[in-house]
Amino acid sequence: MVEQAEKVLVVSPNWLGDVVMAWPGFQAWRRSEAGGKAEVWVLARRGLDDLWRLHEGVAGTIRAPGAKASRSELAACVSQVREGRFDRAVVLPNSWRSAWMPFRAGIPQRVGTAGHFPRRFLLTELRSAAQPAADAPLASHQAWEAYGVWLPDRALPGSLDMPEIQADGEAVVRVKAWLAECPGGQAALEAPRRVALVPGAARGDSKQWAPERFAKTAALLHERVGATAILLGTKAEAPLCEQVAAAVRQQGGVAASLAGLTNLPEMAAALSVCDGVVCNDSGGMHLAAALGRPTVAVFGITDPAKTGPLGPWTRVLQESAVRSRKVPRHSAEATAALARISPEMAAAAMESLWAAQTERG
Repeated sequence: MVEQAEKVLVVSPNWLGDVVMAWPGFQAWRRSEAGGKAEVWVLARRGLDDLWRLHEGVAGTIRAPGAKASRSELAACVSQVREGRFDRAVVLPNSWRSAWMPFRAGIPQRVGTAGHFPRRFLLTELRSAAQPAADAPLASHQAWEAYGVWLPDRALPGSLDMPEIQADGEAVVRVKAWLAECPGGQAALEAPRRVALVPGAARGDSKQWAPERFAKTAALLHERVGATAILLGTKAEAPLCEQVAAAVRQQGGVAASLAGLTNLPEMAAALSVCDGVVCNDSGGMHLAAALGRPTVAVFGITDPAKTGPLGPWTRVLQESAVRSRKVPRHSAEATAALARISPEMAAAAMESLWAAQTERG
């Protein structure tokens, strides 16, 4: 008799960066005997569901209702989850609502951390965030937390897995076609190097480097190595990206903007066709690092030891003795710290990453 694979529903975090930081633990579990046999589905909000489908080992996704969903929308999602006949739910966020959905759908095993009271009563098994050895690489990084949820009975590895994702080939074709048609795009495609600029930040100006500094960095890289700039961001960030692109052109560089045109898989495709990425401390930073792109990340007072980009080709620029995991949307201290980082520093960091890649071959 063939043993039936366990069917597991993963309840996804709601922020792009948190999703990427949850992947190392997920990947480690997928390599385990139990994880390797399981059929995995993911419950995730619009956009993030598309991104999860790019990750190896995910059989499918269910779209979670948004924060302002109606009762009928919630009921429809509960019904869809119930029809999936899942054996177990792994709840990654800490919120009450994230545990309510699998509870309401009647999934028999529901595991996660205690999270926000009183959600512990919605779970059948409480698990604790992993505590790696103090001397482990990146011992305080948020990515370790999910290991305790996924692998509670196994010794932790000596170092974090690096999150891994591959861009969708069809999305890459679409992105290149869009670039060929937009102002500056064809020149960007034909350049010896392409640098993605991601100047937005969902958390507000406390994590946002000045637009003119992004532009100056691109201009310096164009002057030194012929690099062109591709601007990426959400629809709301499109005016900001157009502002940066215009400033790059005014300084003699070449820039094209795809801001507002891409969903997350298409943004991943756009990042994958670039030779490097300059960004704020943002979800785009985590996605770029997971794609293996040389990534220069500008930090204000957020603590990169806890939420910095994961990958071998990353550089964090920070000029602050203050390091905090929780940063308000508006912070004079963060703004001052960001202002101490110059375009020359960012351009030099990117050139250093390229030199290191060339040396490694």
